[in-house]
Amino acid sequence: MNKLKLLLSISLLILGFTTELQARENRIDYEEQFFCSDSSNDPSKACPSDLNGWVATKIKLDDPNFCDLNLCMGPQMGPAPSAYDVIFTIYNVDLGTAQKLRITVNPDPFGMRFSIPDLTIKSIPITEEDIEIANFAYEAKRQIDIYEASLNYTISNGRLFNSDGEDLGIDFGDICTTAINYSYNDNTCAGDLNNQIRDTAMQNLHLIDDMRQTLFVSVAMKTFIFFVDWSGMSTRRPIFKFDDGSVLVIDTEVVDGKSVRITVDADASMTASGETLAGYLGSPNQSPGSLEEAISYGANTFEKLNCEAANMPVETVRITTTRVRLPGGTWRYISVYKFGTKYVTLKLC
Repeated sequence: MNKLKLLLSISLLILGFTTELQARENRIDYEEQFFCSDSSNDPSKACPSDLNGWVATKIKLDDPNFCDLNLCMGPQMGPAPSAYDVIFTIYNVDLGTAQKLRITVNPDPFGMRFSIPDLTIKSIPITEEDIEIANFAYEAKRQIDIYEASLNYTISNGRLFNSDGEDLGIDFGDICTTAINYSYNDNTCAGDLNNQIRDTAMQNLHLIDDMRQTLFVSVAMKTFIFFVDWSGMSTRRPIFKFDDGSVLVIDTEVVDGKSVRITVDADASMTASGETLAGYLGSPNQSPGSLEEAISYGANTFEKLNCEAANMPVETVRITTTRVRLPGGTWRYISVYKFGTKYVTLKLC
């Protein structure tokens, strides 16, 4: 009889222990989602290379029972907290993959708040929802990257190309052949280019806004919303490169979702010779570095030009004689010569 009672007691003890383990296995105290990208400019968003160290850091930041020894406020010891379980799901938006971890956190048994908790980390299978979220985050990141790339242009032979070399079907003809043309608004270059900048900025902003609204519908994707710098989407820096080597950098800002503020960054923009646009425009002795700049120089400083002589020095080579439109709207003829590596612009008198 006593042996039967002993066996029954042991059985109940084992059953209770097993039931406790099962309950512990099924209990999750909280779950968190993390999105990461190795192509982000923000180091805090990089994907973890040391997974265990990354998890430990996250747990320490989240655990109210833990504090650094020198930063503990109040008592550094207290009642020993219970162990708890956490699930972390990490989404790599560059690859469209997901990784799920179950972490069992065992705080210091003596209640020492500055003692690093003991962690048990194991991988668990991802769900269909995880796969869906990973794919959506990947596609959203890809669309944002396309948006970023769309801000880098080349104007070659008057045609506008994107960063992939795709002809965008816009022909500026010979009105925008160098960055200087934009600064002087030669032949409405600035106006035509600004119209293109405004159209592109508004179209892309609408696409991004639609994407953000789609993300808000999904509760699971709300963490991703905070991963993306949406506020920066309204402020961008399109860059235009020209055949003569000059570069035009524009700061744009969509204001109230209706208009686009456009400003030239003259310190980042440069002429064909590599001088900053600010330096060139501010110099009393401008020296064009390309044929295109020499023509623009002639149109905008016509009255200051020397007349073309009947007999030019033999060291000079005439590159072209062309008609230019002056700022007042009248047309005049100029000749551009090359003297060594320098361009010289003269007017026909």
